[in-house]
Amino acid sequence: MRLAVPDVDVARALAQQWAEGASPVESWEPVPLYAAERLLRAGHADLAFVPTLAVLRDPDAFSVVPGIGLVGHVYASVRLRVLGRLDRIQRVGIDPHFAQEALLAQVVLKELYDATPSFVPLQAGEDLPADLDAVLSVGTEPPGEGLVLDLGQEWFEMTTRPMVWALLAAPVGTVTPDEANRLRDEALRLHPPDDLGTTHEIGGVTLAAYAHAGLDEWVNQLFYHRALDDLPAIPFVVLQPPDEEE
Repeated sequence: MRLAVPDVDVARALAQQWAEGASPVESWEPVPLYAAERLLRAGHADLAFVPTLAVLRDPDAFSVVPGIGLVGHVYASVRLRVLGRLDRIQRVGIDPHFAQEALLAQVVLKELYDATPSFVPLQAGEDLPADLDAVLSVGTEPPGEGLVLDLGQEWFEMTTRPMVWALLAAPVGTVTPDEANRLRDEALRLHPPDDLGTTHEIGGVTLAAYAHAGLDEWVNQLFYHRALDDLPAIPFVVLQPPDEEE
């Protein structure tokens, strides 16, 4: 299997361990998280960490490996830079590639700061419009001056649950239960459940009960804020019980 992973330390380390171990991963390549869905659909990857929102919006298109995701209490690469007063945000500039991050900003601003701004798509390299009150920043570059909110930390403070940024997915029907088992078991062996690390990056790769609660909360918030029409079931691969495995 060809694996696409985001440029996150814990994801790259897991990909390398999978490729060197007994998992079905044969090769891996770092890609922007927002590009993972497109690569899968185009057949340029067999397996990828896909933004959770992409799976929720089209669950029939994917098979999701149970027990694995990108999880964190904080994620300093996803930040909202407030250009004026936090209680007067009306227009937020966003990169259209980052739909999930924009929705997270919408939820956090509404629930924590009672703000319902409009979101303005920005083009790469253009000057910021003068009437913006905040800018969504995704990446490792310094966000600039002003108040900066780590949206992962804001989510955790709001829900007391970690954010599940991505799920390990493949095109529907292309991952067998045996392959899913081997991927999950190797990830659990290398990374204890709910070990989210202490850095300002995504720190965990396993979906134990605590992380699942964060995933459920994200689904509920998206439905409540009308970003989803219903409460979709995540299309996890059904694993065989141990006594049924060959």
